[in-house]
Amino acid sequence: MQPVTASQTVANIVTDHSETAHVFQRHRIDFCCRGHLSVEQAAKERGVDLDALMKQLGAVIAERRSAVPSSTMRDWTTAELIAHIVDHHHAYLRKTLPYLRPLATKVARVHGDHDPKLHELEATVDELTEVLLPHLDEEEARLFPALLASAPEAAPLLATMIDDHLEVAALLERVRDSTDNFTLQDWACGSVRTLFRELEALERDTLAHVHLENHVLGPRFASTPRPPARLDLASEAAALRRSPGLATTGLAAKTLLRTDDARVLLLALRAGTIIPEHKTNHAVYVQAIAGRVQLASRDAGATELVAPALLFLPAGTPHDLIASDDSIVLVTIDWHGHPAGEDPILPALAARGGTGAA
Repeated sequence: MQPVTASQTVANIVTDHSETAHVFQRHRIDFCCRGHLSVEQAAKERGVDLDALMKQLGAVIAERRSAVPSSTMRDWTTAELIAHIVDHHHAYLRKTLPYLRPLATKVARVHGDHDPKLHELEATVDELTEVLLPHLDEEEARLFPALLASAPEAAPLLATMIDDHLEVAALLERVRDSTDNFTLQDWACGSVRTLFRELEALERDTLAHVHLENHVLGPRFASTPRPPARLDLASEAAALRRSPGLATTGLAAKTLLRTDDARVLLLALRAGTIIPEHKTNHAVYVQAIAGRVQLASRDAGATELVAPALLFLPAGTPHDLIASDDSIVLVTIDWHGHPAGEDPILPALAARGGTGAA
């Protein structure tokens, strides 16, 4: 096998050399949802020295090659791949998440006054649990059987899987931020040390899990035509209202549709929440589904949207969004010509100090 190069994508390197995953993880380089980037691009994005990174990758590949024969996950059959995902990764999450959730609560209760970030960590672990466990159920009950049967509904289910993975990636970033990259302070007790160690292990396993689904399993079905998609806004809005993130940060968000032509996002906001000024390179349609919000831009001033009002924003229009009431907002982005993989990320909230990811 040829040596890896900086022009190769991060995802392809991890697929061919699984031992490199922990190197990328250590540098916070996403090999799952942003695995399409080259190593050079990813290193630049994260401010990582490229030469040092390439040496580290080469070292772990050489060490692994001398110990065990090389094999790639691409050689696995679809049935073998799905069985591995369920038996290894899903089983791990089902065992670990119920253990970590009360541990995060205990650590926040005991040490939260000393380190307020532990309260943020508790909320993120709660949200991660609420997102991941239903995701596992959905994959096992619907997605994997549809893939094995080559059923027509496989394509939209795959798209939903990718959207869920983007949400998980954003939550893992929040875990990293809340723990300062799993850095232990001198005062850290055994519970804090256990929590940080287990969260780092969960991140490592989840990244490997998502990588398998995004870059090994998913591409096998990429040519399947996508049928029309029906979105149940009432059910999706109800789920967002139950999200732990809404209570803690004032915002819960989900990407409902992700195609080459459009992105459709649903936002739940508590009254008083502010998403600071931001913009996209594409036209945006903002519709208040419930409640009342205000959009303000330097050029057009303030516009109030009372459900079910719809507002069109031309491409490149800077604007902020303020929830006057508890609100549900549907955002549709014209995605024609947008660089692949660069999904919208909402800026930090001004009012509640949280973050949201679309």
